[in-house]
Amino acid sequence: MEMSYKLSVEIGGNRFTADGPEATVKEDFQNFLDAVRAASAVVTPGTGSFAAEGAVRGVVAGPASTPVDRPTLDRVFQVDGKGTVSLRLLPPDSATRNADAALLLLYGHRVAGNLQDVPVMKLTDGLRTSGISVDRLDRFMGTHSGYFMKGGTRSGGRYTLNNQGVAAAESLIRRAFQG
Repeated sequence: MEMSYKLSVEIGGNRFTADGPEATVKEDFQNFLDAVRAASAVVTPGTGSFAAEGAVRGVVAGPASTPVDRPTLDRVFQVDGKGTVSLRLLPPDSATRNADAALLLLYGHRVAGNLQDVPVMKLTDGLRTSGISVDRLDRFMGTHSGYFMKGGTRSGGRYTLNNQGVAAAESLIRRAFQG
């Protein structure tokens, strides 16, 4: 009689659970680990504004995430002389529009100026310049809490996209602004 082998692991929000023959569970777990590693592979981001770069080099890329092309980025984002990133086009009207816009601006800062940690004041300025009325970011950012990390407090806080946030922003750009 063969013993059943059980394994349950969570890595960065990715969960693996299996029950069965040891060899099968170990093989499936190895496939899971390979998929998690591939999804979190990081390519060095580009620097500067979109127009100055000529092409946007890769950002965070996994198997389902490829960087958005430069013409689309130029259509969606605008970078002023002070480095403030704003949206030329707002995301579609929905209950999460403000959070979607903030997610896009975090992505814009990441690909435009190699700015991973975006200060709250810079993000707020970008939202206001884009035409989104903002009182407090935390009142609407919670809907996308799985896509970013926040450090600091109040106006000294900073938002950083995680890999899932990059993929979500790229997906939103493709759905809303391409084609």
